[in-house]
Amino acid sequence: MHARALLIRSAFALGHKVLVVTPPPSRAEDAALAALGVERAHFEMRPSALPFVEAWRLKSDLLEAIRSWRPSGIIVSGYELAEAGAQAARQAGVGRIVTMVTDLGADGRREEDERASAYAGAVCKSTAVIVHNTSDEAVLRRSGALSSTRAVLTRLPGGGAALDVPAPPIPALDDGPVLAMVIDGKRPEVVSAFTTAAKALRRAGKRFRAVVAFDPLGADEGAPIMIDGVDLAEPGSAPTDVVAGAHVLVHLTEEDGLSPRLIEALGLGRAILTLDQPGVRETVDDCVNGCLASSVTPDAIASAMGHFIARPELIPIQCQASRAKAERSFDARKVGDTLLALLEP
Repeated sequence: MHARALLIRSAFALGHKVLVVTPPPSRAEDAALAALGVERAHFEMRPSALPFVEAWRLKSDLLEAIRSWRPSGIIVSGYELAEAGAQAARQAGVGRIVTMVTDLGADGRREEDERASAYAGAVCKSTAVIVHNTSDEAVLRRSGALSSTRAVLTRLPGGGAALDVPAPPIPALDDGPVLAMVIDGKRPEVVSAFTTAAKALRRAGKRFRAVVAFDPLGADEGAPIMIDGVDLAEPGSAPTDVVAGAHVLVHLTEEDGLSPRLIEALGLGRAILTLDQPGVRETVDDCVNGCLASSVTPDAIASAMGHFIARPELIPIQCQASRAKAERSFDARKVGDTLLALLEP
């Protein structure tokens, strides 16, 4: 949502109107979209024993939404929806169709190839294709999805980071570093690994503070998560404020390396602890502006946390390196300008 909000604001600044078409969102997501001032349309995912019937239903619902609004340009994303969205946009006579390719490299070679193949149907109908990191671009090229299109291929770093204000001051390190994790309720095993690692480090006498905050956009999804051994952020705390009040963002969900949460941490000038997975090294330089954990296990996470705890005097340097990386490669204004230019007639 953070990345989407930056793009939407860029579109509004240029005088554009924005329609967001999604499956039924959660209450929090719908409220966030309403607060942005966009128009909203929803479609139902209607499963069928016959895949072609399910695809036809999806395309028909999208076509109805697109025709009623008559946009000049459209962005389609998500390997499960992109082909139907691009097909509906072309049938509706939309002039500029941009396919945004994400999440190709997080789950293994077989899943990479399946998702790239799913995107291929959208790519061949597009005027432009966006990838967020070199790993996804390599997977897409290997699949052959780009061989039958004249679409312009552009690499953009997610939604970019908001850099219109200076990074907030780094908190004092008198009591050791503060490591903050923002969770959405969907991955209890990740929270368990983090809290177990924190408890082990505390038993070893290490000086630090571990904080967990809930992302309100995911608060009404998933099973309740038990938190033990770390501090809970104040109820209602904005995730951005929690990260700004810490020294290190801990982000351990298995997704591509251009996660909006990682990019936001760069803009805030905070060090990052995350997983070593496809695309992530474009946001985190190991031992420069953060540390990469080898897996989502308590031992691996505790080891990565230990790098910050053992040398807290290096954290301000790492925070400065994050902000410098954001200013060099992740400016949301430049990202928005580039993406909107791809949508211009």
